[in-house]
Amino acid sequence: MIDEFNAHHVMPDPEDTLKGPELPLRLDLNNQYYQARVSQLDKLKAIAERHNLPQRPGLDDAERVMVEITAASGGNSILANFCADHVLKWYSDKNPHRIDLAFSTCLDYDVEPTPTLIKLMAKVATARLNGELSGTPDRLMKENIKGQAFRIILNLVHAGDTLQSATSKAAKWCRDNYPDQKTPKASSLSKDYEKAFRKPDGSGQTQEQRYFASWDKWKTDEAKAFWGNAKDNMPLADSELTGARRR
Repeated sequence: MIDEFNAHHVMPDPEDTLKGPELPLRLDLNNQYYQARVSQLDKLKAIAERHNLPQRPGLDDAERVMVEITAASGGNSILANFCADHVLKWYSDKNPHRIDLAFSTCLDYDVEPTPTLIKLMAKVATARLNGELSGTPDRLMKENIKGQAFRIILNLVHAGDTLQSATSKAAKWCRDNYPDQKTPKASSLSKDYEKAFRKPDGSGQTQEQRYFASWDKWKTDEAKAFWGNAKDNMPLADSELTGARRR
């Protein structure tokens, strides 16, 4: 199931300063992971249709995008969740910039857009030509900035940084990279991060614990070294960007 909030709030970062090594990645249709997951999706879809069960609009496409990008990217679940989340939301609000953002983020990460994303981009292009779509990228830009800040915070805390230090560095990074946009203050980022990633769910686990458990197992030595260096060298925000955390 797609965690909509955390999917777009832990979105991958397209800036060169935070990118990993560039690898041209393409979906292999013979990939065993891909074939197994698609087979499962096809089976579930057939069961739902056979029993006339209602399906949420866009859920099948979103799940296929998640599977395709996970397979194509070599297991980048954050990128896959981010794209799948925007696909699902596109079916609700019809903001075409959601598909634009998913498509371009794949390209930023040198992941070739997958078949389902290409199909959706064609739908968006046709609807645009017919004058059927509206929407602006403004709200998505705000989500993008905050999501990138959360990704930085998660990685810095995982590397051993404190939340106070990580949110300060993330706020500074946002100001430097998006000078024409409103920058979230470190105090607001801290409050929102704790709510999104440190609040236990029904199983007693937090999103932060889930990400860290996965990263402990799968994060490469190169990525660990990168974020360790970022923890030690990223500059802190000034007093204007720090803000006052209210309890």
